Amino acid sequence: QQRDSTIVIQEIANNNFKCARWGMKAHLADAKYIKLGFVARHDMNSVGKHVICGVKTYETNDFIRKILRITSKDEPWTIFAKFIKCIQNNLEADGRYIAVRDPLKQFIRLYKVQDDAFSKDDGLPTFNNLRKALNIPQDNGK
Repeated sequence: QQRDSTIVIQEIANNNFKCARWGMKAHLADAKYIKLGFVARHDMNSVGKHVICGVKTYETNDFIRKILRITSKDEPWTIFAKFIKCIQNNLEADGRYIAVRDPLKQFIRLYKVQDDAFSKDDGLPTFNNLRKALNIPQDNGK
């Protein structure tokens, strides 16, 4: 039992974003339980056959609160709102930007790219078009 818990904690630490996404999706879907399955390859050289090592079942709220240590279910939305506010405050001109999360640190960097860096038919809107679509007023007093 203790070995299983150690494995779960280590896997969640290694895949925190993925597990948080599963937890929040389960919460939004109003799922009562989350089941995590652990598998291993039957033969180390074969990618086709796997063996189920175990399954852990958690209540969704317990998984979010105790395992992921997300204290409030509003916390992900707060982080998203901070990200949007950061974009609003730091982008000076309309254009194309790339948001890149630093894998070793807890922050996201924004890089401006040339307008023709991507094909024009990629369907990506500019920030001003998003601002208009979402009825966000333009803040001129930066």
